[in-house]
Amino acid sequence: MKPPIILSTPSSAELAEDIRLLIAGYGEPAADRPAPRALHREWFLDGETYLRIEQPVQHEHVVIVGSTRTAEELLEIVSLSWQVVRDGAERLSIVIPYFGYSTMERAVRSGEVVRAKVNATILSSIPTPPGGKVIFLVDLHAEGIQHYFEGNASVVHLYAKGAILAKVKELLRGGTRSLVVGSADTGRAKWVESYANELGAEIAIITKRRLDGSTTEIFNVGGVDVQGKTVLLYDDMIRSGGSITKAAQAYRKAGAATIIMACTHLILTVGGEAQTLQKVLDQADALITTDSIRSADSLNNAPESAGKLHFVSIASLLAAAVVAGGRVDEPLTDLPPSAP
Repeated sequence: MKPPIILSTPSSAELAEDIRLLIAGYGEPAADRPAPRALHREWFLDGETYLRIEQPVQHEHVVIVGSTRTAEELLEIVSLSWQVVRDGAERLSIVIPYFGYSTMERAVRSGEVVRAKVNATILSSIPTPPGGKVIFLVDLHAEGIQHYFEGNASVVHLYAKGAILAKVKELLRGGTRSLVVGSADTGRAKWVESYANELGAEIAIITKRRLDGSTTEIFNVGGVDVQGKTVLLYDDMIRSGGSITKAAQAYRKAGAATIIMACTHLILTVGGEAQTLQKVLDQADALITTDSIRSADSLNNAPESAGKLHFVSIASLLAAAVVAGGRVDEPLTDLPPSAP
C-alpha cells in the first residue's frame, strides 16, 4: 500500500512532516529528508489565502494535519478536505492535534454559543469519500466533544499519556517512590487518577472556591501528604498559566520538594507567549509538553527555558493511528512502507 499524501496547515507543518517520515518507513523523524511539494499557499494583502494542491489525489489516501486553534485554521482544514474529496481521493484522514474552543463545550448562560459543537458540526459537513473519513483528536478537554460530530465520520480520540509518562520516568530516573500526582483542580481528577495508576503513585487534589465571577482561591490540598515529595502536576492545557501556577504554589506551601508540570497542549497567551511561559517555569522544576501546538524551536528564545522545558512528540502516536485507521495501543516508531 502506498504511503498517504499528507497536507497540513502552517502551524502543524513540522508535526505533519514527522508523521509523513514515520509512515514512509524512515523510523525516527529525519529533518534532512525533504518533503515532496504537495501544497502551494500564498497570502494576499487583503488577508485572503490562496491554496493549490499540487499532487494528484485521485484514488489516494489523503491525510490533513492541523489544529483548530483559530477560525482560519479550521477553515483551511475544511477547504482542503472538500477539495481532495472533490478531486477523487479514496480515503480521508483529518488529524487534529489540538481541538480549539474545547473549553466552550456547553452553555452555562442563555444565549452562549457552544463553539465546540459548532466546530464539530462544520467538520462533520465535509463530504465522505468512498473509502471513508476518519477524524483523529488528541486529549480533548471534555470527552463528550467527540460525540458532537455528526454523519458517517469515524471519530477517534487518542491520548498522549504514553509519551508524557515516558518523559516523566526519564526525569525521575525510574524512581517513583516519593512521587505524588496532583491536579490544578478537581476537574482533572480522572486524568490524575489515570496517571497515578500508571506510575503507581498516590494522589493529591487541589480544592478551590470561587470568590466572584472571575476569581478563585485555593483553600485546600487534599489526599496524601506531599511534604518532601515530588509532585507531578498535570493539566490537559496551559493557556494563561494561572491555574497551574497557583496549584504549584499551593503544593510548595504544603511542603513539596519538586514540582514537575505536564500538559498535552501548551497554548499560551496570544501575544505574550514568552512571558506566560516564564511565569509557568518560575513555579516548576520541569515542564513537559507535546508538539500538538508548536515545536520546541518556536520557544527557543524564551528566557531561562533551557533545562526546564521538555517537548515530547506525538508524531508516532498519530502515524500509527492513521495507518491503523483507528485507535492504537502503542505508537509506531519504525513503520515499513508496505504496512497495511
